Amino acid sequence: MEMKLFRQIEQNKIKGEIFLHSMPGRNENLDEVIVELKNHDISKIICLVDKSEIQYKSKDYLEAVNNGQLSNIPIIYNPVPDFGIPTGEKALLEYESALKQAYEQLKTENILIHCAGGIGRTGTFSIILLRMIGYSLEEAKRITSDTGSGSEGQEQKDFCRNYIV
Repeated sequence: MEMKLFRQIEQNKIKGEIFLHSMPGRNENLDEVIVELKNHDISKIICLVDKSEIQYKSKDYLEAVNNGQLSNIPIIYNPVPDFGIPTGEKALLEYESALKQAYEQLKTENILIHCAGGIGRTGTFSIILLRMIGYSLEEAKRITSDTGSGSEGQEQKDFCRNYIV
């Protein structure tokens, strides 16, 4: 039986595939996640949590990162507060940089986006990324919602609506 840990975004405007997930190893054995990363040819991970949150919620994931177990998959760290959005000029510039890197990667390769639970921060990033690809806000929200992710709370919803792509 094929394991399906990652939730795939169904889109047809760009070659690469977008996968959404909770923090690797938080809700399942990390070895299962590593198998899925390989099965889906994930070439970049967008991590929307900081290392202290990873330490608290998935020590195995942090150890794998620190030990080089995931060294073949670059990780873009772009911490966003839980249930929040990037605030301040530096955080917004870093968020924009992560979005641009994800977009460029998707032209030819697959990416995994995760926060802690794989819902709000992951969904917000996914919605904005889909808008960059060419989907309308409503299409991006629907496509992301179909995976079980989406913006949580008014602040994230407003951020998605007001983010200029």
